Amino acid sequence: MDAITGQTLIGWGVKPGAHFKEALATANRMRGEGVGQPAILAAIQALVPATIPLRATATPYARAIDAETEAERANVEAVFAHMDELMRVPTIQAGAVMPDACPSGSTFGTIPVGGVVACADAIHPGFHSADICCSVAITVLRADCDPRALLDAVQAVTHFGPGGRRAPALMPASVASAIDSNTFLSDPMGKAVGDFGS
Repeated sequence: MDAITGQTLIGWGVKPGAHFKEALATANRMRGEGVGQPAILAAIQALVPATIPLRATATPYARAIDAETEAERANVEAVFAHMDELMRVPTIQAGAVMPDACPSGSTFGTIPVGGVVACADAIHPGFHSADICCSVAITVLRADCDPRALLDAVQAVTHFGPGGRRAPALMPASVASAIDSNTFLSDPMGKAVGDFGS
C-alpha cells in the first residue's frame, strides 16, 4: 500500500496549510490501520482550521488622500483597490488611508503603506507593510483612560524617523558592551543604541 503524500491530499481536495504535517501523519496512520479513504478524509477535514468568509462588500473607510497628477491618480487607485479588498475582512471594523499611501504588495488585500485598520476580537500580524521594516504593535487601553495624559506619555517615550533619539539608558549594559567590543559594530554604536531604544 503506497504512502499518502501531500499530492494525495491535494488530489482529495485538501488545501495545503499548517495542518498538512499532522494531516499526513494521521492519514498514513489510519491507512496503516486499514481505514478507508472516506473515513481518512473526514478525519483530515477535522484538522483544517475554520475560516471566516470575507464580507460581500467592503466596509467604508476614510480616504485622506488626493491625487493631482496622472501618476498620483494611478497610485491612489491602486491603494483603494487594495483597501477595498482588505476592508472585506470580517474582523475589520474601521479603516483609513493616510496622505502618504502607496501599495505595499501585488496581492490585493495587502495593507498599503499609509493604510490603517481597527479590528475587533482579532490580531492580524500581517497587517503591516514591510517596506521600511515597520512592525505591529498592540495597545490595550482602559475604556476610562484620559486621552491627553495617554498621548503625553506616549510622546515622551517614542520617536519616529531618523535621528533625535536620546535613549542610551534603554539598552542594557551587557548589550552595549557586546556591541562596543565588536569591531564591525562599534562605529555605528550610536545608531544601535538609538534603534534599540526607539
